[in-house]
Parts: sequence; structure tokens; C-alpha cells
Amino acid sequence: QGSAAKRPSAGQAHQHPFFWTVSKRLQFLMDLSDAVEVRDPDDALVQALNRRGATVFGASWEGRIEAELLQDLGTRRKYDFGQVCHLLRAIRNKKSHYYDLEEGVRQLLGPMPEGYVSYWASRFPLLLMEVH
Repeated sequence: QGSAAKRPSAGQAHQHPFFWTVSKRLQFLMDLSDAVEVRDPDDALVQALNRRGATVFGASWEGRIEAELLQDLGTRRKYDFGQVCHLLRAIRNKKSHYYDLEEGVRQLLGPMPEGYVSYWASRFPLLLMEVH
């Protein structure tokens, strides 16, 4: 359906997040987290991202991660489990402090970057596409 002129070129299609490397996917999520961290909660981008929560995780992302990781998350910062921006921050913070984590939490998250990205993608498979 539709003409070839309306379809993306091979080069454009290759830039789609589906084709990104694991490292590029992780860097995008971290960069996005850093970008929204400095914004006001009423900022349009923050609000738009957080509206994606119902699609990404339902009412809360708390039930999609293990108790051991939840406990670790709560030691350094308070997260709102109904906010996509807070999920992004958790992903960013755990990556940034990966080697400071207890061995059990590191094993749960998997090796960097492949296992780590796989951990989050398996629990939130729509996250990357919803925030892109």
C-alpha cells in the first residue's frame, strides 16, 4: 500500500532505533534521562514522557523488577514508580554506578552492556520506542 516515494529510504530506515546497537540504545536512554532530569516536572517533554507510562508499564513499574533491585534503588534516591522519567533515571543511575552495586544486583542486571540492556528491555519492551 502506498507509493515508494512515501516509504523511508534504506538509510532512513537504518537510523530507526530497531537497528541501533545495544550501546546506542543504552546511551540514548541515559542521555534522555539527563535531559529531563534538569527540567521542571511541568515541562512539556517531561509530561509527554510520563504520559507514556500506561503503555510502557501500566500503572507502576515497581512490580516488574525484582525486590533486590528495588531495595538497592531505594538506598540512594526516591523514585516515583508511576513515572517514565523516574524509570529512565533508575536505568541511568544503575548503569552509572554499576560497579558500585552489590554482586547479586550486578548478576541480576547482567553484564554491560548487552545483559544490562536485555534486563530492562525484557521488562519494559516498549520503552525505547515509546520514548524515542
